[in-house]
Amino acid sequence: LDSFLSFNVRLMELLDLTPGKSVYEVGCGAGANMYHMQRSGLIVGGSDFAEGLVEAARTVVPAVREIGAMEAADIPTEEKYDAVYSCGVFSYFPDEAYTTRVLERMLAKSTHAIGITELHDEALHDDYIAFRRANIPNYDERYEGLSRQFLRRAFFEDFAHAHNLSIDFPTLELDNYW
Repeated sequence: LDSFLSFNVRLMELLDLTPGKSVYEVGCGAGANMYHMQRSGLIVGGSDFAEGLVEAARTVVPAVREIGAMEAADIPTEEKYDAVYSCGVFSYFPDEAYTTRVLERMLAKSTHAIGITELHDEALHDDYIAFRRANIPNYDERYEGLSRQFLRRAFFEDFAHAHNLSIDFPTLELDNYW
């Protein structure tokens, strides 16, 4: 819990979020991040692909500004937020074209910052697989058919350049979590 809370505080610092500001999470799951951010004085919103998780989030964060079950590339952009971020879902996207569409929606929804955490770095692909195989019994059999998208840093640098954005790759780690 302490690691998760520290991660959340650092994420809010990186996104320049202070009490009274607003934040939208793409891939909010059951609302754990939104819950903690709302308790920190932020106005929150979010979406997730899984309807069941969105229903749980509505219970966990009843005062959410907006929430819905949808594809990440379909998030509505009419309602604006100071920051829009995503934790741990980009690796499930099918390809770079879809990822670009999601980034463009996030950018259109944000008035200040966008952030993405828990990316699978293409440069660490072999290390990731080796770590998972060493730590998860029957890894190859258990995760057969589950694709993971590994992205290059240059992909994000190119997106930032094309949209006249500044970009940073800060360290943001959840202790004891690969």
